[in-house]
Amino acid sequence: MLRHANASEVVVRLAEADACYVLQIRDNGLGMPEDALRKPTSHGIRGMRERARQHGGDVSVASAPGEGTTLVVTIPKP
Repeated sequence: MLRHANASEVVVRLAEADACYVLQIRDNGLGMPEDALRKPTSHGIRGMRERARQHGGDVSVASAPGEGTTLVVTIPKP
């Protein structure tokens, strides 16, 4: 996120819920348009999703130009 976002602040939170672990990473960077999140050439986000799914989890990304980006990774407990 830092490399592409031009962010000055990044907040990382790791939480444990009843059934899963939740990692949230939020920055105050440039953000990105919605269509950029679905690009087949977006290897970083696609790679994160593939690794999370290997463990039964999911990755969601919320971003808007000028408003930063929030990435949430959810992995179920074994």
